[in-house]
Amino acid sequence: MKIKSYIIFILILLVLNLSINSVLALSQPDTTIISGPNGNISYNDVTFWWTGKTTISDDSERLPSIKGFYYSLDGEAWNWTQDRYITYYNLSNGEHRFYVKSADSNDQQDISPAFRIFTIDNKPISEPDEGKIIFSAPLVEYQGDLNNKSISTKLRQEFSFKGISLSTNAVVSIITKDIEWHITDANKAYYIKKEDENIGAYGPVNDSEAIAMSIPVNKSIICESFNAKDGVDEDWFRIKIERDAQTLLMPRQLGIMFKRLDKSITSVIKLYRFPDTSSGKEIASIEAKDKGYFATGVTPGEYLIHVKPTTESVASTYNLTITTDTLTSTIAWDTEANNNLNNATETSPIFLSKFYPWIDIVGNK
Repeated sequence: MKIKSYIIFILILLVLNLSINSVLALSQPDTTIISGPNGNISYNDVTFWWTGKTTISDDSERLPSIKGFYYSLDGEAWNWTQDRYITYYNLSNGEHRFYVKSADSNDQQDISPAFRIFTIDNKPISEPDEGKIIFSAPLVEYQGDLNNKSISTKLRQEFSFKGISLSTNAVVSIITKDIEWHITDANKAYYIKKEDENIGAYGPVNDSEAIAMSIPVNKSIICESFNAKDGVDEDWFRIKIERDAQTLLMPRQLGIMFKRLDKSITSVIKLYRFPDTSSGKEIASIEAKDKGYFATGVTPGEYLIHVKPTTESVASTYNLTITTDTLTSTIAWDTEANNNLNNATETSPIFLSKFYPWIDIVGNK
């Protein structure tokens, strides 16, 4: 009888152990990377977004919560965070591996971390030489043509000689008669001024939304701030967000990463839905010195990015990296039309709020 009772007791323990192990196995949370680099990229400032969800209730029948995340890049020790994104600047060329896993209120961790493998071949593009003399030539040859808002053959040839091509649609705008002019051509502008009976061409000066420089997404651009003729320098850039062919109904995430070596200069970076750049209509903005980042959901269309230092400074280089990601199809979004009837932060270009699992896709750091 004792042997039989002992066997029954052992069987009960085995059943309980299997049940406990089954519960623990089901209790481990899941992790999803929502956006970030994947495959080959040509920029070295990157951001990953993620979220997590629990899979089973605990013994008190309350659903455990996600209390944070562990993340690791290229085999480093796990880092703890309660944020849902991380930005890395100045990564080296070559292959990188990023891992992230959720941890819940029962201290259970995702045993299969989400990961991305990506390869960097950094190929930044450059903003044309803003603030630098392109050429200098006698004013008398061009004065009449400039005042008549046309461009002489000689002036066009001089630009061409210096490696700049002006189309037949290029237009001269007079700032101050016989002293200052602008030559605008498509999305480029050149500043012309008189100095001791010579004309010097400086360009481009994309310092208004009307002559914003078009730049591609998923690229990094090297730009320059300098002492502008009218105070602090400002730059306007124009980007176009295409609809993703695979997920036509899904919004996309636009990320903007800013960095400048000179930490003494503070810049304000703002994002607008083209063409409305009136006060208070920015979709998102940050104030940054050496580094800054923000992201927002966007619908297809054109957008303007405004970069402006808060004080005048000597020439100072900065980098701007623009990324777009198609958000994972497992994420449900509540969308609101961009009608500009209320606060722009809520209605431009699309208001995103997470149902479950929760994530705040609009952020800055």
